Amino acid sequence: PFLLLRTAPLNTLNAKLARPSETFAETLIFAQVMFYMVAEIGFIMKDGWKYWKNGWNYLDWINYMAFCLAFYLRFVPYVETLRLEFPPKPGAFVNYEPAMWAVIQWKNVIAFNTLITTFRIFKYLRHVPFMRLLLKTIATASTQVSAFLMMFAVVFLGFTLGFNLAFGGEMAEYRNFMTTMFSLYRSLLGKDDFDRMRDVNRLLGPLLYFLWTMIGYFILLNMFIAILNDAIMQVKGDVAKATMSQTFDQVAAVVKAFIDRRLEVDDRPRQLATARQRLKEMRKMKRPNEA
Repeated sequence: PFLLLRTAPLNTLNAKLARPSETFAETLIFAQVMFYMVAEIGFIMKDGWKYWKNGWNYLDWINYMAFCLAFYLRFVPYVETLRLEFPPKPGAFVNYEPAMWAVIQWKNVIAFNTLITTFRIFKYLRHVPFMRLLLKTIATASTQVSAFLMMFAVVFLGFTLGFNLAFGGEMAEYRNFMTTMFSLYRSLLGKDDFDRMRDVNRLLGPLLYFLWTMIGYFILLNMFIAILNDAIMQVKGDVAKATMSQTFDQVAAVVKAFIDRRLEVDDRPRQLATARQRLKEMRKMKRPNEA
């Protein structure tokens, strides 16, 4: 058991203490996310089921849903502190745990969504030669990488159990299963303590350390690099080289296509209104003819 104290700025708990600039920025981001969601709904209505054949669209909706969840968690503390007395009177106990929990979860969702937002950049840059080479390399190597990850998981599981049983009683780095996994992963990056392992167990210490470095580092890690190298050699001939000016032209074309698509969605209400007006005129012209 342990005690963990979490802290947060007061302006994240109470709306009265929020800075106007931050509130304006959050409102602007919220409006932008709502605009993009409406635009994506317009694309769904236009493309139908073809819309869902593009895997990037799933990433877009994960991003939008994470933003919506973050906005909800952002305003939960405001509602809680308005419902309760804030700040509390001297000597009074007020439970702000639900508000603080929402603040922590808001930070977690934003941290995760930052990565998703960053990955979405590849959607718009995938037509650039270098980015196309990178994405096609990942796609080409995906099958072999999946098989490699399964093999690595089996080996990693075996060494995790071995290190946990051999050193778990004496070394904090291997005290439980999860901690042992992180410690072994760190050892691949050079963060290990061979001297302590040898002092704890003079037989299994050097033996397990030798086996893990040989199999995990020299064999498995280099096999992973070889898979990626083989994939990039297969893809390299399919992707034409481009000069710097051609690269900028392609980026500009991608941006222009993105803007044109957004403008097409923005112009749809006007097009619908025009179509309705023409339909009314046709009905008016039809009635005298029938008479």
